[in-house]
Amino acid sequence: MALILDSNNIKYNTEIITNGYALSDDKLSFLAMHNCEKIQITLDGCKEMHDSRRVFCNGKPTFEKIITNMHIALDNNYINKVSVRLNYDKQNVSSQVKLLDYLASEFDVNRIYISLGYVTDSAKEPSFDSYINNNIPGINKEHIEAYISLYIHAKQLGFKMKKYYAINGICISKRNHSILMCADGNYYKCGGLVGRDDHSVGKVGSTLIPQSYHYPELYDKCFDKKCEMIPLCHSGCRLDAFNLKGRLNALDCKYDLLKGINVALLRTNYVDIPSLKV
Repeated sequence: MALILDSNNIKYNTEIITNGYALSDDKLSFLAMHNCEKIQITLDGCKEMHDSRRVFCNGKPTFEKIITNMHIALDNNYINKVSVRLNYDKQNVSSQVKLLDYLASEFDVNRIYISLGYVTDSAKEPSFDSYINNNIPGINKEHIEAYISLYIHAKQLGFKMKKYYAINGICISKRNHSILMCADGNYYKCGGLVGRDDHSVGKVGSTLIPQSYHYPELYDKCFDKKCEMIPLCHSGCRLDAFNLKGRLNALDCKYDLLKGINVALLRTNYVDIPSLKV
């Protein structure tokens, strides 16, 4: 793909979402040569919590290796910043606070971008029901308060945080000329649909027809309600719409979540550190 783009003088950039375990020096050098502008690594908490969740089948831990690979990426300037996504739910919020402390002591906070991801029920498997029922209560005040608590702590440690909260917006799935390529060569429009063969939109070596999951007609209901969250939402997440309603072209409204978090962020960034009551 890089050869085709380069031979046609087409500028491009790449990003990678990874668990970070296999990011060797050679792989990072390869990514840098191919205009990689973003590496996102997901951590589920400090060492003890992360290694209780994200392990090999034989129980081998992964946390320390991931941290070592982050150092390789930054110390060798393969990338300017590493994006660290902190997945949180009821069970691990306190561990993510400890992780923020650790990252601030281990790395230059100006080279770590923190994003906060609340774990949602995106896998409709009966075997997950117990975990989901106990740890993922859905979008409510507890969810919002946990986000603001982590946000404030990260900001106090010196991490530069976005001053607004948005859900996807015009993400890859909604852009005509953006694509996700899986390790098996399949193309997808949404990261949450990777691995679901019926949602593959092509494969390496085949003709790729530009397409988008951006459905302008969904905005009609939003405009009818005079919703002020449209620029932060753009009709919601396609994956959540599919999981909740069985189709990609359905409205995914998260008005209460967007308003709750953004009102708290306005207070935090422009007034004062607010009470965590939303």
